[in-house]
Amino acid sequence: MRSLKCLGVLVLGMTVACGDHFKSSEPNKGDSGAGAINGGGQEDDAGAKDSAKDAPISLVDAQPPPQCDGTKRPDQDACVIDEAFGVFVSASKGNDSTGNGSRTLPFATLTKAITAGMQAGRRVYACAETYAESIDLANGVDVYGYFDCTANWKVTMTRAKVLSPKSPAATATNITKDTRVDSLDVVSPDVSAAGGSSIGLLANNSGGLHIVNTKVHAGSAGKGADGSVAIQLTESGNKNGHGGSPETYCQGAFFCEQSHDSQPGGSMTCVGEGGHDPVAGGAGGSGGYYTLDQPLQWVFVANKPATGSGLPLVANGQVAKGGVYNGAILGDFGVRGADGSNGSHAALGTFGPSGYTPANGTSGGAGAPGQSGGGGAGGDPGVLHDANWYAPKDIGVWGSSGGSGGAGGCPGLAGASGKGGGASIGVVAVSSAMTFDSSIIESSTGGGAGSGGAPSKPTTGGTFGGAPMNNITYLAGRGGSGGDGGNAGWSGSGAAGPSVAIAYSSNAKPKVIATTLSQGKGGAGTPAINNTPSQPDGVSVDKLAF
Repeated sequence: MRSLKCLGVLVLGMTVACGDHFKSSEPNKGDSGAGAINGGGQEDDAGAKDSAKDAPISLVDAQPPPQCDGTKRPDQDACVIDEAFGVFVSASKGNDSTGNGSRTLPFATLTKAITAGMQAGRRVYACAETYAESIDLANGVDVYGYFDCTANWKVTMTRAKVLSPKSPAATATNITKDTRVDSLDVVSPDVSAAGGSSIGLLANNSGGLHIVNTKVHAGSAGKGADGSVAIQLTESGNKNGHGGSPETYCQGAFFCEQSHDSQPGGSMTCVGEGGHDPVAGGAGGSGGYYTLDQPLQWVFVANKPATGSGLPLVANGQVAKGGVYNGAILGDFGVRGADGSNGSHAALGTFGPSGYTPANGTSGGAGAPGQSGGGGAGGDPGVLHDANWYAPKDIGVWGSSGGSGGAGGCPGLAGASGKGGGASIGVVAVSSAMTFDSSIIESSTGGGAGSGGAPSKPTTGGTFGGAPMNNITYLAGRGGSGGDGGNAGWSGSGAAGPSVAIAYSSNAKPKVIATTLSQGKGGAGTPAINNTPSQPDGVSVDKLAF
């Protein structure tokens, strides 16, 4: 037991005197009467002795019993069960407002008693009752929880219970002095919040802790949240290609030009999330034009696809190649968009000063829009191939224009990744090579893994624009259909939460003596789906170094 020193602070509203021990305050001086002190220092009423005897003893006034060894524990020598050595607390009999920490007027909460014990340099003596609170242990403040306060604070075999409403039930920070916690049941509750952990005792830099005859229990942890389902893209616009115009005779030279322009490809927008629109389909080639005012040849109107070929002249990643005039006149079909990659499942979360941080899965990749179809090539006027064809002046002939390509489809999008389950851990010891002696440390079930959200479906590509059918010999080409959008990858699951009796820093291994370590089941994993592997159940071990 540490020697009592001059505190020089205000403890529980009373000034502590200096000296080898806490000294009693000077006797009161006042009017004569029952219980008053006369000038000779003699009590004039025997009843005054009884009154003084029955008055509550304050921590400040308490003096050690004669020849009492303050280094002894209460179970070794009952003389230390005294205000000179301990702060008393009882959930049923105490009061934090009116109590002074004595046996007669105990505090009601362990939190108040530990604070007073830290200020006064005393132990905490707790009645073996239930305390509905979480506690913060203090450096050098021993806590004993085996007292029967209905029998003059005698040592009993029963333990005080810390029934915490939250996790962790008990914390210890910078406990560097030898600090004994004896005969407590420390219970952390089950946690229902998504990904929430239940931890009995969280210790940081607290190698001085000595846990004796104590049970630390962690409740079940919360399941990780499932990832949300992906947004389903919808289409706006006309994704289908436009049909080509047939060969036409018309008077007035270029009056028919517009109807024989190259037709634009299908075009549409993917609604729901930006950045996923396909490129418009390739334009069809324009038809050739012939009049008698010109030599016996045909020409293409300016600003139309070169030589009547469909667009693009060279395929690219977004649009397939167009048809070629006087060659392969058909526009190529667009290919299906690339599939997104699958996300990955998470591994075990991380331990640290705040306890346990769950690990979340990674999201899958979105698919790519489908490749749009190429435009069909335009045709030349069929009359150019008929040597017997004659027509009046100003009569012109337009060749057929090619059909345009359809736009590619919208891609599928990936759902959100699953979140990690919480952990059930009896004790998390961060840089705390503490000692466990004759105790029980146990955990419950870890939190299940959150599943990745399902991806949305891609949409189909637009249909091709057809070629005219009235001139079989000199047809223009049809366009190509757009490719379907690519599938999204599946998003990964979070890590299933572990169940561990004691998790500790690898550089500060706790000492475990005659102590039972018991762990529950690790959290449930997730099954395999769409060629993604299953996520295994969480870790379940009695000790885990991190």
